[in-house]
Amino acid sequence: MADEDSRPDWQPRTNGQYAVRQSLTNTTDVELVDLGIGDTRPVGATAAWEGAADIAKDWVVWREDQSLERYTCDSRILATDLESRTPIVVAEGLRSPTAPRLSGDLVVWGSYTGRCASDGVPWDLGDYVLTVFDLNQMERVATLGPYSGFVSNPAIDGNGLLWTQHATLQRSSNGQLLYAEIGSEEAPAMIAVARNGLYDLSENSIVYVDQSNQLTVFDITTRETTIIDSGPIRQVSTDGDLVVWDVQTDFEAWELHGYTLEAGRHFDLASGSAPHQPNLGAGTLVWQSEAGRGLFGIRSASTSEFEQLHSSQHRNIVHEYLLWSGLAVEIVGLTVIVLRHARSG
Repeated sequence: MADEDSRPDWQPRTNGQYAVRQSLTNTTDVELVDLGIGDTRPVGATAAWEGAADIAKDWVVWREDQSLERYTCDSRILATDLESRTPIVVAEGLRSPTAPRLSGDLVVWGSYTGRCASDGVPWDLGDYVLTVFDLNQMERVATLGPYSGFVSNPAIDGNGLLWTQHATLQRSSNGQLLYAEIGSEEAPAMIAVARNGLYDLSENSIVYVDQSNQLTVFDITTRETTIIDSGPIRQVSTDGDLVVWDVQTDFEAWELHGYTLEAGRHFDLASGSAPHQPNLGAGTLVWQSEAGRGLFGIRSASTSEFEQLHSSQHRNIVHEYLLWSGLAVEIVGLTVIVLRHARSG
């Protein structure tokens, strides 16, 4: 998952059929990309800043801020279902909310309860609370906290919640990685001191980058840990069966790696075209790609075809959609196919 304070947040996130990410043509909006045909359209598209989007099942959620400052006293969490695509206000009047994150119909976010100055900067230490909301029932199902200090980057999978906590509002790059289950009366369990935002969870596993830059798998049931890689990792994602991460090998050079949790096998996924910011969802892997000359786009591949993906034939199964001056093109092997002008509405 991405660090929520990164603006714009270029990481694509997927439900298998679509991906959401920050718009390339208007960086204050969120765009929805159809992975089947490469068609793009805005989500929300209000005058405010919109970003930190997520997608799961039939839902898209995002954060709307009235300013481009890191902190704001008047933010909203919005959602839309993919059928109607009509924005719904989930929560409003929030102070410094985190990026909302989805699992099925459930969305989680953190927000600040202390006083705010006029410029949105937290006035005092205050507290943070985590809110879990059911989009299908349109009701709040759980509130965790309050927690002293700074709470950031919550993640959710089923009933499991994961977030980092910092002792003060002056957040560092490392924080206490805490895990809790929705509805449980047990106190959150500290998993490790981890890099902020560099973690993800599934039903049985937590994957994180620790303060020594070691990529670690934590088994929720046995509490055993396994180190699977180390280095300048910038993004990690897991779906419970696979772990995918990127490694920055040079200033503008990246590699994509994978690991099977059951077999314990580490393999290379992609290099070249600066593959980075991967996300797994519904049997699909998406990642950010750069091809030079103003081309930026999303690549996707079915995880069922990973045996091919990390072989020399992987270009035949990778779908790549690049946007260049509003023109959508598909890269298949070494052939460029012009699809259509990317729609803006």
